[in-house]
Amino acid sequence: MIKWYVLSAAIGAAAGFAYYYYIGCVTGTCPIQTNPWLSSGFGTLFGVTLLPDLFARFTGKQNTEQPVTTDKAE
Repeated sequence: MIKWYVLSAAIGAAAGFAYYYYIGCVTGTCPIQTNPWLSSGFGTLFGVTLLPDLFARFTGKQNTEQPVTTDKAE
């Protein structure tokens, strides 16, 4: 499971840097696009948040754990 998060972080960071490099912000008024560290960081955040779920859907391995409930029937 950890390898998916590491792979997702790497893909997100690469996508964030590619966004900075190819799209970027010429005027310097865009706080995320003008700094490659920020755009890579946000890409990493999005990658870790979104990609593991997509990997699970495409590989067919869904989370089958039941949620823990604290409500007790009286």
